[in-house]
Amino acid sequence: MHFLKGHMGGNTILLLSRQDLGTEKNLLERVLGFCAPEVLGCHEAGILEKTSSLGALKLRIAARTSRAYISACGGLTQVLGKALATTDLGKGYGLDIPERGAFTVLLHTEGGPVRLHIERDEKKTVTWTDMTSFVSELLGSGIEPVNIQGIPLLRVGKFLVIRGEDLEEALPEADVPHLDHATRRTIEALQAEFLTLRPQASKDVALYDYKGRSSSFLRVTFPHWLPENHIEPACGTGTVAVGMAVLHYASDSRFPDNGAVTFSMESGGGPGLGGPDRTSLKFVLEKGQVREAAFSHSLVELTVRGEIIEGGDKAS
Repeated sequence: MHFLKGHMGGNTILLLSRQDLGTEKNLLERVLGFCAPEVLGCHEAGILEKTSSLGALKLRIAARTSRAYISACGGLTQVLGKALATTDLGKGYGLDIPERGAFTVLLHTEGGPVRLHIERDEKKTVTWTDMTSFVSELLGSGIEPVNIQGIPLLRVGKFLVIRGEDLEEALPEADVPHLDHATRRTIEALQAEFLTLRPQASKDVALYDYKGRSSSFLRVTFPHWLPENHIEPACGTGTVAVGMAVLHYASDSRFPDNGAVTFSMESGGGPGLGGPDRTSLKFVLEKGQVREAAFSHSLVELTVRGEIIEGGDKAS
């Protein structure tokens, strides 16, 4: 089985071909096995499949921590955009990728249609991922304030969103931005109680703060599941959840009821919490509600290309 591995700011992604994977039996468990830390060490995997639609791909997304198929993964789309622009990956799926200039690919996902607009020149590739389907999913599930252990939290769809300032007020001696021991222990406790109260939610956490910057410039990190040390410095779906949380908390006229809103979010740059990288997020608002969303990340790299060989219940 051929594979391609990459990352978006430390969110590690595995790309696989459905055609290579054979039978549907135990497919999810096999793919998650490839993602294991001792094998290819990826947070999510994308299973790509050819469709009869012109300029389109079918995509299924498997998440290592959730151990399930999930509806969306922004990091995966960014890595896929880079791969389509800079390798011959698209040829295997009947995509007519131009040799130069911008192009668009439509992804058919379980969460709905996702359009990738890929811009490139001799120096760089920039992918804009349309996250409108994911916004619809979040709004359908609802946005709900939750107070746990005296700390105000926000459920944005399946996400638990935490403001860094609220954690710092509860933990005045802690180093919240760098996720020190006290911060991690508190987030674990908050998430455990949150999942008990809202079992429909997932193991997805977004933490953000302003640190004296403008309302449209934030710092973010995504300690999704600390019991297994699953921290993503960058996360596309989490970026959208943070943006929607900021709009929810806004109590003045910082944002228009109608029109475009842009956020710039600083995040880490690799497996740790380094950086900085930048995630750009664009919303289109209508009557104060998010109607369209798209994002792009500044650091997307392809790191490994090779083959997986399965033997018995193991892969190498």
